[in-house]
Amino acid sequence: MFDAISPDAIHSEEYQPPPPPEVSSTGYFNAYYEDGKKHFEQKDYPEAKVLFLAAIELVSETTWNQQYASLYYDLSRTLVKLGEAEEAIKELEKPLYVNPSDKELEKPLYVNPSDDLKRFRLTLLYALVGREKDAVGQYQILSERNAPLAESLQRILPTHGIALPKSASKQ
Repeated sequence: MFDAISPDAIHSEEYQPPPPPEVSSTGYFNAYYEDGKKHFEQKDYPEAKVLFLAAIELVSETTWNQQYASLYYDLSRTLVKLGEAEEAIKELEKPLYVNPSDKELEKPLYVNPSDDLKRFRLTLLYALVGREKDAVGQYQILSERNAPLAESLQRILPTHGIALPKSASKQ
């Protein structure tokens, strides 16, 4: 089962974050992220994934910035290179329970506000595997729910040849 992209995987017994790299004044996040980008460029995708996941542990949704968006994009590209994108998509598409003990499923990705980050990740993965219609659909929902995340997608994806409609929040 693929759950390396999920928070549960990061906190599982199997996941071991790498030792901290040499830390500059920019802190651990930048060190992990920059090292991950170097490993990606060297086509060492397994190590890039580990470093990107370590950086993701330091992401704060409350202080979202474009560098975080780029990190998720780079992790998504890494998953594509590793052949893990479809499995990650399936994991993100799973319907969510309002309460884990509930037997009745809610609609996928509509349960709580933290699902916006899942929708963001799903949009990136859809776009990178060529599921443009699905990417646009998720983006449109996200643009109504979380303008900063939608704007991050508007900045990242077009620079990589993936067009999105204008954010609904700006229309």
